[in-house]
Amino acid sequence: MKKKISCCFIFLLFVIIAFSTNVQATETKPKSEYNFKYIVSDGKIYVTDCDENYEGSVIIPEKIDNFNVEKISDDAFKNCKKINNIIIPDTVKTIGDSAFSGCEGLQNILIGNQVEKIGKKAFYNCTSLVNFNIPNSVTEIGENAFSNCSKLSTISIPANVKKLNDNTFENCINLTNVNITEGLESIGNSVFENCTNLNVFIIPNTTKEIGYNAFKNCSTLNVLTLSNSLEKIGKSAFEECKNIQIVELPEKITNIEASTFRNCSNLEYVLIPKNVSKIADNAFKGCSKTFTIKADEGTIAEKYAKSKKINYESLSATIDLNKKAEVKTENTRNSLTEIVIIILGIVIIIGIMFMILKGNNKNAVVSKNETVSKTENKDNFVKAQAETETKEEDKKENEESKNKEDKEIKKEDLDTSEDINKNN
Repeated sequence: MKKKISCCFIFLLFVIIAFSTNVQATETKPKSEYNFKYIVSDGKIYVTDCDENYEGSVIIPEKIDNFNVEKISDDAFKNCKKINNIIIPDTVKTIGDSAFSGCEGLQNILIGNQVEKIGKKAFYNCTSLVNFNIPNSVTEIGENAFSNCSKLSTISIPANVKKLNDNTFENCINLTNVNITEGLESIGNSVFENCTNLNVFIIPNTTKEIGYNAFKNCSTLNVLTLSNSLEKIGKSAFEECKNIQIVELPEKITNIEASTFRNCSNLEYVLIPKNVSKIADNAFKGCSKTFTIKADEGTIAEKYAKSKKINYESLSATIDLNKKAEVKTENTRNSLTEIVIIILGIVIIIGIMFMILKGNNKNAVVSKNETVSKTENKDNFVKAQAETETKEEDKKENEESKNKEDKEIKKEDLDTSEDINKNN
């Protein structure tokens, strides 16, 4: 009996110790130096709660009590509307469901590079959030993760994300840029529904499926590039995309669902591959009167177009026209080449003539200069000769005058001598 009592006592003591240890491991520990609450579980820190009246920034450290902070738990900061900035450390691997849902004042969030999962509605209705950098470590983004983030403008999806779950970016009315890296395989239902400022969307070649309503009412979307691997497009996927002009469906598409391109009022044409075996009655309802279906002759697409009185254009005819256009372009290119060669020839001839004329002009100038020089030399010679003759005439006159004076002097001397002789 004593042994049984001892065994029972030891067992109860063990249970009490184990229970107390477990309670200690999951105890909620609010701390004055932190503006959030957390628990310790299995040597890890989980952030669990935040004061809804707290206003300002939240900085979550990498360690608390020497334990790594590894998770932002579900609803941890839900409806904390006055928080404006959050920094999440590299140690965090999971952001739980609705973790920041309803944080209407949240403008900036810096997430560490080890986050692998962003839960459902994690940032739902964060109406002040403008930019969000999803780290390359993320592999999963939950449904409605960024729904109603009405100021979100740019988002990049890393290669490790294989699927965008339903409603991920629904009602992000200011989303203009979405960059998706090769690797994404599926776009879920209503992922970009009502993203009314989305202009360009390039679906990577790894994507095989687009869900229903995926791009419904993306009213400014005008450039759409579909994946070559695409196999399925859901109902109303591009309904009310009023600015799409051209759609070329890839070869693997076999079915065009109801309302897929309904009310795409500016759609010019859709190229439908021969593998399409079914087209819903209202797939193109509400498209313009000039809308055209381009398809091979004898296909379901041709029969559908004619039965619905939609403009039809044979792909073979289009190919012929393209070939003719290519031939015409080639001929035009050759003609232009010939014209350019002729123009170059003319320019070269004009250049040569110009050089010749320039040389003749130079010779003419030289000749003229020589002529002028000769004329000047002749004039100078005549002038010098005239001066010489003048000098000789002056010299002759001077000599004659001197001889005349000498004769007069001699005559006077003779007369004087005669007078003296007479007087004697």
